[in-house]
Amino acid sequence: MPVLIARLKLLAFSPIRYEATENDTLNDIIISDASKLMTEQFVPPGYVKVGDYRNTDEKSLRHRFASGELVAAVWNPHTGEVVEIDKDHWRADWSQTMIDKGTFRKVSGHGQSEVLPVLVRIDDGHNRSVSKPAYVSPFLQIMMDAAVRFNTSAGRNGPKKAELEAYFKKLKLPDGTPISTSQAKQMATFVRPPEAMKGGQKKVR
Repeated sequence: MPVLIARLKLLAFSPIRYEATENDTLNDIIISDASKLMTEQFVPPGYVKVGDYRNTDEKSLRHRFASGELVAAVWNPHTGEVVEIDKDHWRADWSQTMIDKGTFRKVSGHGQSEVLPVLVRIDDGHNRSVSKPAYVSPFLQIMMDAAVRFNTSAGRNGPKKAELEAYFKKLKLPDGTPISTSQAKQMATFVRPPEAMKGGQKKVR
């Protein structure tokens, strides 16, 4: 995935916490797990997550960002864009929250927002610490295995949704719980590439 570099001042910020509730749908869980797996394992080359940066200097990370000694950036894993944060941004006291949380909340129009990881630009691998292994839910693991089994990839039609649904319904979770019909349908949807979700021929009016 190409990495686009841009420079701008980040003006809108609000910390956010992820808290799972009993009302989470399987759809939310799958998207959350996939997003977490992506951000934890596939950081763009030349960068490391701010939480994984090992600061051996006596000066704080915020001080080093504000002085220009280090460069921080916000990464959008969905588009591949990396936006470097202007050093003046780090003079504000609340900017420390971005370091503590490791995220930046980007607010767009119509009240929509998304939480993006904060990265540190590095010149070598000496400042990388060992990341904790990402948790993968049983649903996501089954979907990843299915993608390999059915050779699913972008640009290919791949298996039919009905074929995937039938496959998932035959499987069970590690605790022996069968995968329900509704769960199988959602899993089949997210295993297939986005272009496969656009449907067939358009209706002629």
